[in-house]
Amino acid sequence: MKVKLRKLDSISKRLKHLRLVNDMKQYEVAALFNTTASTIGFYERGVVEPNVQIIIAYADYFEVTCDWLLRNKSDKS
Repeated sequence: MKVKLRKLDSISKRLKHLRLVNDMKQYEVAALFNTTASTIGFYERGVVEPNVQIIIAYADYFEVTCDWLLRNKSDKS
């Protein structure tokens, strides 16, 4: 699911952005990544940061780079 990348100031906002632009509910994302909707909510509110495996899964599924998720950069600079 390719999305237009936006400048967002935190990983939590970027995770939520990916879900919303793909018209998905938290429970749908949770099912993809074998977790709970509550955990997705924690990621999106910045209560908990996702582990490396979750970041990679988001990047793969939503066709973005881990670099964009972590640092908001779409290139290798």
